[in-house]
Amino acid sequence: MRDVHWKTSAKRDDLIVQPFRADRETPTVRLAASADPGRADAMAEATASVGAAFLGDGVSVVVSTPGGRVEASPGERDRLLEHLAGVESGPASTDGADVTVHAGDDTEIAIAGERISFDRLRDGRVTPREVATA
Repeated sequence: MRDVHWKTSAKRDDLIVQPFRADRETPTVRLAASADPGRADAMAEATASVGAAFLGDGVSVVVSTPGGRVEASPGERDRLLEHLAGVESGPASTDGADVTVHAGDDTEIAIAGERISFDRLRDGRVTPREVATA
């Protein structure tokens, strides 16, 4: 009954129901994560940290890894972490990625054309928001 548009319904002598519209769309960031042999754990750590930061800011994530793809919305951090717990080394498709994570000798994150060492991010010398707005 609350979805009935009463003013229009009165004019038309028929019940007119308003279509449901979300108050706002949740923005989505696409991450692509890859790792050199033996560096899967470093890739998973960096991807989990960046993904959790976006989820905490109310941004959904779509993460592509060598083992597949996972989509998580704010409040679904466990879905992301479960996927990353079993990830293997290798390449991932970067098509359409907004953020890339690559674990090699150093783990690097690329956001908006800027590359940053995950060590700097983890140590708090820079935040994901600072990198995203650079």
